[in-house]
Amino acid sequence: MRRSPEAKVSPCWIRTAAAFALAFLSRGNPYLANTYDVRLALVPDAAYRPMYDALFGRTYLAPGRLLNVLVLVVAAYAFLSAYWKPVQRLLGWFLIPLGRATLNVFIMHVVLIAVVANIPALQQQSIFLNTAAYAVVLGLLWVMVRTRFLFRIIPT
Repeated sequence: MRRSPEAKVSPCWIRTAAAFALAFLSRGNPYLANTYDVRLALVPDAAYRPMYDALFGRTYLAPGRLLNVLVLVVAAYAFLSAYWKPVQRLLGWFLIPLGRATLNVFIMHVVLIAVVANIPALQQQSIFLNTAAYAVVLGLLWVMVRTRFLFRIIPT
């Protein structure tokens, strides 16, 4: 018996559902990272902790983390493939120069994050101040790429 084309499940929907399921699992944990954090806390701590330690632990590269990255990259690629034109119009001016100088951006972001980590005002865990600081870091990286700052010393 042949299926009709309407009965097929699109692989795009499978990738999207997997990405949302992993995001839902992440938001479903019982721990708050800060006072503005929103958690669903649907899974009790006694059940969440063993599952997290077995599949998503940070000490060793757990299989859940690999699956999460794989699903996220595939879903992001599918999204950008389908919606590249609007994304390019909205964010291309910012993201494309950074992408063309990725090694330079990576090296400079390590330096800038080390500077940010040593600013005492940013140790107070103010979500608004820290967000502004990292937005400034991203803007500074973009300006450094556009002006080709240290491009003769740091590879692109």
